[in-house]
Amino acid sequence: METKKSDKFLSTLEAARKGNADAQFALGVMYEDGEGTEQNYAEAYKYYELAAKQGNIDAQFNLGLFYSEGYGVEQNYEKAAEYYAAAAAQGDASAQCNLGILYSDGYGVEQNYEKAAKYYSAAAAQGNANAQSNLGILYEDGYGVEQNYEKAAEYYLAAAAQGVDIAQSKLGFLYYNGYGVEQNYEKAVEYYSAAAAQGDVTAQYNVANLYYYGKGVEQNYTKSIEYYQLAAQQGNSKAQFTLGYIYKTGEGVAQDYAEAYKYYKLAAEQGNSDAQINLGILYENGDGVEQNYAKAFEYYLAAAEQGNPIAQYYAGSMYYYGKGVEQSFIKSIEYYKSAAEQGNSDAQFALGFMYINGEGAEQNYAEAYEYFNLAAEQGHSGALHNLELMKKIVLE
Repeated sequence: METKKSDKFLSTLEAARKGNADAQFALGVMYEDGEGTEQNYAEAYKYYELAAKQGNIDAQFNLGLFYSEGYGVEQNYEKAAEYYAAAAAQGDASAQCNLGILYSDGYGVEQNYEKAAKYYSAAAAQGNANAQSNLGILYEDGYGVEQNYEKAAEYYLAAAAQGVDIAQSKLGFLYYNGYGVEQNYEKAVEYYSAAAAQGDVTAQYNVANLYYYGKGVEQNYTKSIEYYQLAAQQGNSKAQFTLGYIYKTGEGVAQDYAEAYKYYKLAAEQGNSDAQINLGILYENGDGVEQNYAKAFEYYLAAAEQGNPIAQYYAGSMYYYGKGVEQSFIKSIEYYKSAAEQGNSDAQFALGFMYINGEGAEQNYAEAYEYFNLAAEQGHSGALHNLELMKKIVLE
């Protein structure tokens, strides 16, 4: 059943057919929103195009959106850039901001941070909050402009005052670290909290950390867990991992290995190597889950393949003892070496023993001494003890 046309729609249609650009734009809006007529993106596009050809800024901007999002037309960033540029040239702040985004991301145009900064600056000068926030990011990172934390803070502050959550979160980061502003944990809490209240997941995680460690606010494990859970629900793997740790250790909550397992698994499934290690430990020890060396090895290996030295050490140990995998001194040495090269003292100590015993490699006291020495330099007690014994063998 066809939607009855409103009187407002019919009068606007009549004016649009006579070539009135404002009426053509208004008609496009009515078709886009389904106001006074049935929603029809194709018709909306048609009238926006007619108005845009007459220089109507709002129509040019909306056509840019249509092409950017694929409303009523095939998505085409080149066309989006073309229409945004037309509106931007007439001073439209939203178009300038969106054109800046296209240049920043390299969509429809060749990536160019200098041009992104130019358009963001033009929009920011008109008070466009998103442009102010994006310009702050460029100044913070030094893309297209010389890195300047003071400038970044200035633009973040302007955007944050208009409620832009990313700017609030970024400002919290600057205050926490003292970049471009005097370090102030209380201010960090203030801005992170403002962004967190809007659902910014990074801010939720950072507020949780501040409550956990009592920085800028009185330490409060209950509030900390509350914010970690908010971030975890949005898929933040760091928050999920931290909740796993909290439930494993019983810090601020009753110790609960089953909950620890739940959160570690969520984070591990996203590739969080620390969570994968801790999940492996739960399986190896049978805490919260049925003991399963094969599963433990699986998670250690997943983290080890990401270059995590602790996981490489654990994988080496599983190969050494044949737990959850066929015993292999050769593979054990391989993983121990990977960990040792990254400074893991336990792996360095283990390699020392393997070279003494000729396990997985030819017996070599000089190599053993070298690895014991590396571990001892980090204060490894076992290595310090064995190093004294080795000195008599190697140095005689």
